[in-house]
Amino acid sequence: MKSINLLMGTLLLGALLGLAQTSGTINGTVRDELGALVAGAKVQVRSPTSGERRETASSERGVYAFPFLPPGQCAIKVSRAGFATTTVEVTLKVSSSAERI
Repeated sequence: MKSINLLMGTLLLGALLGLAQTSGTINGTVRDELGALVAGAKVQVRSPTSGERRETASSERGVYAFPFLPPGQCAIKVSRAGFATTTVEVTLKVSSSAERI
């Protein structure tokens, strides 16, 4: 079975204008083990702390995004038929900047 690689292009956390809260954005690209873009992959982010769960699908260019995430631990799970499922754990922190996994 092929594997899916999760490339997180940006992991940002910043203050929302006019609000006392902070939020973060995770966006990235899904690629296979040879580096080819994977369209239509199911991408899910889950916060064990808040219990919040969001889901999207990678675009035809393999791109996905999750805006307005609260700070803290989260797990990103990527799956698609014919590929092994991949899960990555990340921590969103205030003042975090671009990370690559």
